[in-house]
Amino acid sequence: MIKNIAVPLSIFLHKSETLIQERKEFVMSRKDLEITQLKLIIEELGKEVLELRHRNSELEKISMIDGLTEIPNRRFFDTRVEQELRKAKRDIQPLSLVMIDIDYFKKFNDFYGHQKGDVVLKSIAQKLQSTLYRPGDIVARYGGEEFIFVLPNTPGSGAEIVAEIARGRIEELDIEHVCSDVSDVVTLSMGIATLSNKEDTVKSLLEEADQNLYRAKKCGRNRVYQ
Repeated sequence: MIKNIAVPLSIFLHKSETLIQERKEFVMSRKDLEITQLKLIIEELGKEVLELRHRNSELEKISMIDGLTEIPNRRFFDTRVEQELRKAKRDIQPLSLVMIDIDYFKKFNDFYGHQKGDVVLKSIAQKLQSTLYRPGDIVARYGGEEFIFVLPNTPGSGAEIVAEIARGRIEELDIEHVCSDVSDVVTLSMGIATLSNKEDTVKSLLEEADQNLYRAKKCGRNRVYQ
């Protein structure tokens, strides 16, 4: 009797083992499928993240550019000048700022119109940018008819040379300005400030550059003062 039962039991055990193995294979195949699907999802998400980063980078760049003149704007300047000041202090190197103002620009706008004034602003911005050759040098629109140079590793004497070249090139554009009290063409006045000690800040340098710009105007305009 025991022998007769043993045969079906062995068959049952064999079938059970077969079913268990098939179940394992089924589960493993499902897991492989799920892992493959998960990898595809992760890959797609990675592509979307890269695309979003690229878009954010492009938007960040756009937000740093002045819409009219197509050169860096005040926001870009504020960020970059802080970085350059820290670097200059750390490396014990000079840093110069040049504040730039278009002479009698309000009179220009009143006489020729704001549309013509916008054209002039863009022309001057592009010419100022073309004056700078070193990769680290920056020109930004500071506000209204004001621009600013950030010149790393540049002493006051070097900044004066750059400023004079820029001033001359704007004068050479020969843009008519019949309402100017200093010339019959559009001109610039400029004030220079140079890092002199570790206590200097962006604010103190800007104040010095602005004061020297004021002095350039008081001395007759169309000139550089430091």
